[in-house]
Amino acid sequence: MQTTIDDVISTLQSKWGRGTIQRGARSASHQAHLSTGSHELDTLLEGGWRIGKGQALTGYGSSGATTLAYRTLAAA
Repeated sequence: MQTTIDDVISTLQSKWGRGTIQRGARSASHQAHLSTGSHELDTLLEGGWRIGKGQALTGYGSSGATTLAYRTLAAA
């Protein structure tokens, strides 16, 4: 018999009380991401561009939007 996470949670709660352990919510950082090519920007975006979500790069001329797009493509 394979023990599931629900079995473990149930066992711990019955022994130590209902507030002992509970399931957490899935965070955004566990979703699939595509790196921007910049570690700092990936950190700010919690992992990079979210795959399957719309993204828009806008900026004034020479603001770096095209460079960021190229860096993302190079990192893919």
